Amino acid sequence: MFSRDPSVSIKASASSLCNNLTVLSSKEKQSLTYGVVHKAFVCITTVTKGTVVNQKQVSCKGEGAHSSSAVLQAKWCELPDRTVLVITSVKGAQMFETDGSIMIFWQALGESKEGVYSHFARGISAVGDKYICVGTSEGGIMVFDIPPRGTAVKLQETLTSHKTAIFSEDSSVRVWKLSADSSPTMEMVFQQVIADTQLCGARFTDLSGDSFGVTGYDLAEIIMFSKK
Repeated sequence: MFSRDPSVSIKASASSLCNNLTVLSSKEKQSLTYGVVHKAFVCITTVTKGTVVNQKQVSCKGEGAHSSSAVLQAKWCELPDRTVLVITSVKGAQMFETDGSIMIFWQALGESKEGVYSHFARGISAVGDKYICVGTSEGGIMVFDIPPRGTAVKLQETLTSHKTAIFSEDSSVRVWKLSADSSPTMEMVFQQVIADTQLCGARFTDLSGDSFGVTGYDLAEIIMFSKK
């Protein structure tokens, strides 16, 4: 169903993090932009018609002007009126314009509770027409109200969620087909092992589901697959 295509080179290797790949598709520019976390940076690579045309790094700034925080996830959130690049770290959540050039919002996590060893934000999703949700290590979900333009982002509320992590890790790529019937079913339609690679991210390049990319820990490329 899928076969391997030429890989996309990135500026630095992928960190060993869950969901370490985000993709933004632009039909107008006929381009695909990939984002991969490497330590305190998000490596952004833009590909147009199969050729890498631009590479840059976006850093997640800490409390000081020259300090950086370890990044745990990056994702483009596409809303009807705006697309925002969200970066989460051990300090909190930051939001940028689509290309990462301008930071529009910064939400600090504050001090961790006594006895809490790990304190971070991770888990990003666009919800509805104007909301972006970000999870925290304390089990909360921060809900942000995103304006169509400008920097007037508002923390609407913080919801309480589960506190148990869910995780799986191996070297296999699997594609599942979900039915939309009254009795939903799942069917595995593709599987391939990426030898000697600790996979850490996978994402379809667009809503058609015709191609997807996979990242691996310490791998300075995005492994691509497409339907043939």
